[in-house]
Amino acid sequence: MHTLEIVDKLAFFQGLTDEEKETVSQLQMRIFRYHPGSIIIRKGDLDGDLFIILKGTATVVGSRSIPLAILKGGDVFGEVSFLAQGRARTADVVSNGEIIVIRLDQQAFASLDGPLREKLKDKLIKILIDRLVTPSAAADVSFNWTHSGPEAAG
Repeated sequence: MHTLEIVDKLAFFQGLTDEEKETVSQLQMRIFRYHPGSIIIRKGDLDGDLFIILKGTATVVGSRSIPLAILKGGDVFGEVSFLAQGRARTADVVSNGEIIVIRLDQQAFASLDGPLREKLKDKLIKILIDRLVTPSAAADVSFNWTHSGPEAAG
């Protein structure tokens, strides 16, 4: 299957014009296969890549090893570190079985023209907001939005 066919089938890219999908399909996106139990993202890591599941499922694991969500084909993850460059990963993502993902790095994303890049950022922000308002995710990641360093206001 060609990259354009993959992009065309993924829900994340719905709403893009055919020309925008063609542009996205030409990005340097890498496809990875992970074995069952593989850690795809490790909490605290500083890479900022974005992932989209093509096939399989994975579990988002929060603090205290609490499962927060099951991700499936078409789901996007890694959006926090992708959007907030330099921010550490907020959770582990572990494959439940064999899984195939697209991995998009920030450099490839930055090569997109401004309007398309903003359209995709808006989609990622919506995903992030939707996840933050779900009770299990909001309870576990709320600590990420507070600052407890010495310069924090009291």
